[in-house]
Amino acid sequence: FFSLFTLIPSVLIAIFSLFLFSFALEKYLDDKITTVVNNSHKLAKNYVDEKRNKVESDIIMAAFDLNKNYNIYQKEDKTNFQRFLDTQRIIRNLDQIHLIDTNKNAIMSSSNTGYIPVEDRAFKMVLNDDRPLKIINTFENKSAAIIKLSSYPNTFLYVVRFLDEEISKYLLE
Repeated sequence: FFSLFTLIPSVLIAIFSLFLFSFALEKYLDDKITTVVNNSHKLAKNYVDEKRNKVESDIIMAAFDLNKNYNIYQKEDKTNFQRFLDTQRIIRNLDQIHLIDTNKNAIMSSSNTGYIPVEDRAFKMVLNDDRPLKIINTFENKSAAIIKLSSYPNTFLYVVRFLDEEISKYLLE
């Protein structure tokens, strides 16, 4: 009978200690997990921002090279111009380069995958503007840009670089 009276406080202290330890550990880990999730979210956003800024600089440099070498295009030597376009895609590490007309039809492409037309809203924004427009679409895992080529009549340069699929999924979640 006396051992029961000595056992009850010990059990209560053990339960209280376990509860306190569990609560403290959960709070500690919750803070650590929140910090990790926030940091990984920042890293993913920085990755997307870096890709967007990189595609903007790439389209400006590619547009400069294309405008400078308009004579290759003008000679209607499709093979040489296709090589030139392929080289631009490779040296700029782009997934797609497309020359498109005012109806958003592809005139010529250098791509591992097919041409998917530019969104109407984005295309309308660059019709009368000489600045590049950056297009980021996490749902389609792509960072793209479009710019009007000054040396080519009614022609636009559209470039695409695909994002890492896992990072896009993470940002969507």
